[in-house]
Amino acid sequence: MAIIPEYLRLEQELRDRIVKGKIQVGDRLPDEYTLAEQLNTSRPTLRKALNILASEGFLKRIPGRGTFIASPNEQKSQSFYTQYRYFKKMNKGIGVLVPSIHIYLGAGIVCGAEQRCWEQCYHVLLGNYEGDPKKEKEYLDLFKHRGVSGIVSFAGFTSDAKLYLNFIHKGNVPLVFAGSGIEEAGVDIVKTDNIISVSKSVEELIAEGYRNIGFASIGMQSISARERFIGYREALYKAGLTFYEDYIFTQHAVMPEEEEIKRAVEMLKNTKIDALFVANEYTSITFVKAIKQINDKRISNLRIVGMDKPDFFDFSGYNISFIYQPAFKIGMIAADLLIDRIEKRMGDVYTPKKILLPAEKEETLQKHREVLLKYSYGR
Repeated sequence: MAIIPEYLRLEQELRDRIVKGKIQVGDRLPDEYTLAEQLNTSRPTLRKALNILASEGFLKRIPGRGTFIASPNEQKSQSFYTQYRYFKKMNKGIGVLVPSIHIYLGAGIVCGAEQRCWEQCYHVLLGNYEGDPKKEKEYLDLFKHRGVSGIVSFAGFTSDAKLYLNFIHKGNVPLVFAGSGIEEAGVDIVKTDNIISVSKSVEELIAEGYRNIGFASIGMQSISARERFIGYREALYKAGLTFYEDYIFTQHAVMPEEEEIKRAVEMLKNTKIDALFVANEYTSITFVKAIKQINDKRISNLRIVGMDKPDFFDFSGYNISFIYQPAFKIGMIAADLLIDRIEKRMGDVYTPKKILLPAEKEETLQKHREVLLKYSYGR
């Protein structure tokens, strides 16, 4: 099912024909009955598309004669670009695009961005693309068609870098990345300082007396996963500890859960790890389930530190703690930067900012988690 309404898709198709010269300036369009039949659509849908094109100066309607393709000069005489900029300014809508509102980081970014937008009298259009690059592209197109003033996007490891580079190059609307993004895109990005945050957590494990520390993550495709791995290795090297490849667990997102748990069991049995850093929330569940299957006191006491706790799973009874990405803060700061760009408070010279925030522990994050729960469950 398409995200973009039929009349907007039709309007874009007709616009492209005009811009590319497939319909010449001065040509008279067929009557609505004929054109609707040619385009395999209904008259009301066609009329909505034609109304948009007419309001933007692409068409001119002459009573008693019909609808014609306007010349470039006629389009300018209707001040199309001025009207369009005014519409975007008055709309004050911001699109927030995340790979999932069900993960901690995605939900927090949405809540933080919404809070700041509400304070600045902007409203939010949510795009939850569920890790689907096709759906992600459709949401970007939808935001553009709806005339949003700007976009906050959490581009994940499934995202198409070329899609964003092309979108930004065309100068559609200001865009800020939150949580993760395309580093070479030349726009603002707000995210967790993964290297420092993980390195500090592993150093704390070493200070607690652990020496055989493992690392687990879903793949290494994303920049965030690779940065967390770098932080892990840096902490080991700093402490003079040996790095062992068999202490590294890479979970495959497409593999059945039972198979992943089986692999985790084998790793725990066949290595001497006494502590483990888990770089993402779902892999923490995999290892807790693996520990449960093994009747071994050493493994049952395995010390685990995870990144972002999934609230739907019960971790009580296990030697596990969590650090959290400051998702709410990331969303708020990203929205702040975007609104600054929209309202041009940053001046004419555009210098992209990269803001890195440290991960937080439960006690320091509590205020933001309470707000997040309020948003998530309507309390």
